Amino acid sequence: MSFASFWSDFLATIFGGIVLTLIFFFLKEKCFPPPKLTGRWFLEQKTQVTAYVPYEGMVLRYVVMLWLEGNRVEGTAEKIYDNVYDVRSGAPGTALDGSRYGDW
Repeated sequence: MSFASFWSDFLATIFGGIVLTLIFFFLKEKCFPPPKLTGRWFLEQKTQVTAYVPYEGMVLRYVVMLWLEGNRVEGTAEKIYDNVYDVRSGAPGTALDGSRYGDW
């Protein structure tokens, strides 16, 4: 192996690495961008089967706010509705802003 051959191989490897890096960067950013999750989402959770009978048929609704900070997804959620019956009084309870109405 000659010294001239070493430098030409070395430069070819560096150039190939740079080209490969640019190709992967382009594919990641343009062809396969991260999903657009930013915004307001409404979620509904229905309990169908449970060992605790008062929660059977329970429906909970949430509003979720998501935003992207760099590569991280940040967010907050708030329960805005439930149809759980108060076990003591039998009256339906409604939760707003994460608080529960009723005699607990």
